Amino acid sequence: MIFIYNYFKVPDVPKDLEPLSEFIKKYNKVLVADLDTLAEFIDEVYKKFNSIPNVNEKYTLNLSDSSIAIDDNEIPFSMISIGFSNILGLWGFQTFESSTQCEQKQNLEIFPISDKGDECFCLPDYLKNIIKKGGAK
Repeated sequence: MIFIYNYFKVPDVPKDLEPLSEFIKKYNKVLVADLDTLAEFIDEVYKKFNSIPNVNEKYTLNLSDSSIAIDDNEIPFSMISIGFSNILGLWGFQTFESSTQCEQKQNLEIFPISDKGDECFCLPDYLKNIIKKGGAK
């Protein structure tokens, strides 16, 4: 599993990069199942990047083993970037039966992915709220 995180964009991102920036932002704080799924995201970033007119004259797309960034060719600075890292483990999850902290049923929402027919999972809102508040107390 791979976690995509740490989205960054400069406040005055050029208008021609804005659609790409919004696309990348949608994947911030997303957990992906495997390298093939991450590769699909990276391929789509490349496609969107290359669809920008005269893109290679203005910007450079840099891919490393831990991030993807779009740099301005005039200054050595990333205009947009996002990181990714392997997940080493999951910690602190409880089942519904053993939890006294959650009153609602813990079901994962399942959303189909059209291209492969696989499924991705999303935490219910009440669990997202617990995580945002720093965990259950």
